[in-house]
Amino acid sequence: MVNPNEHTIKCDLCGREFRLTKDVLADHEVTLNKEGLEPHEVTLTLLTCPICGKSYPVIMDDAKTKPILEKMRAVLAKKLKLQRRGKPSPRLEEKYRQLNWKLDFNRRKLAEKYNGSLYQLENGFVEMLDYRYRTR
Repeated sequence: MVNPNEHTIKCDLCGREFRLTKDVLADHEVTLNKEGLEPHEVTLTLLTCPICGKSYPVIMDDAKTKPILEKMRAVLAKKLKLQRRGKPSPRLEEKYRQLNWKLDFNRRKLAEKYNGSLYQLENGFVEMLDYRYRTR
């Protein structure tokens, strides 16, 4: 039985719930190919149902979003360090919020532009990008 306090996902294919853990997430370096656009290199994070094996693309990053993500992680680390010391920083909180908005905006633009693209994973299967399962 799944603990209600944990993050859970319900698979569209088998209908079963499973816990969201690092074990069900995997990053893949892929090239997106869409008619009318140049091929585009991205890191595609797939969520895979451990019960039936259905994979869902949930995060997509490229050369434009990766630096924003790195800055966001650095700000978060500083913010958490100060919070542990009992010294919250409104300036860092605002910086984190701005970076988060910028990352979401750029990921959304990337998803809109390349949704429906074809890509190939290491297993050799060609997939069509269906990016409606966006998460963080």
